[in-house]
Amino acid sequence: MTRTLACLHAHHSNIPLVEAGFASHAVELVHYVDPGFDRRKSDPGFSSAAIRHQVADRLGWIAGSGADGVLVTCTLFAAYLPPEADSSTETPVITIDAPFFAELCGERTPLTLVFTNPATVQGTMERLAAEAEARGLPAPAAEAVLLPDTFPLLMQGRADAYRAAVRDGLERLLRSQPDRSVCAAQLSMAPAAELVNAAAGEPVVRQPLAAVVRETADRLGLAALR
Repeated sequence: MTRTLACLHAHHSNIPLVEAGFASHAVELVHYVDPGFDRRKSDPGFSSAAIRHQVADRLGWIAGSGADGVLVTCTLFAAYLPPEADSSTETPVITIDAPFFAELCGERTPLTLVFTNPATVQGTMERLAAEAEARGLPAPAAEAVLLPDTFPLLMQGRADAYRAAVRDGLERLLRSQPDRSVCAAQLSMAPAAELVNAAAGEPVVRQPLAAVVRETADRLGLAALR
């Protein structure tokens, strides 16, 4: 029986990335897009508590829609996800970066997590440290790098310009930090990361999509398409 995965996005550009990631699995993807959080994050009255409440409310509504699982693809949403979200409903809630964090926690090589959205940096780094602590491991030697003036390109619908700017930033970091493992921290950066990897002929930039597809397929028991 085909399972249903509800996907909560902050921007519609994540939809084709998720569709491509799960293309080899028997799963029905139902997409929900809510750009309001990212647009309102700089409002004076829009506090962290308000974001947490709104994210929890939206997840509860989606979880009640009959989906077999919920995938949260936005790192901003994931950063404000209530800790009990995955256990508060019968529907599994999987965030885009949690499986990726599980892989990174075993790393000995220093990590550089690259971002384009400044609103996601602090929460994501805190969640990486919390994941390591939960596993009884020391926090990875990780630093965050923000690629300036890139995220507005995505918000303006300039996907090609965004992909090119992110690719340039990733390649620049690879040249300047040869002893560190460079990671594209946001799903929206995955196409640029794959371009860099293709040019290098090997996976020199890590990104979260493959890990979350594996985790979701395992937890929901998704069948592979022949």
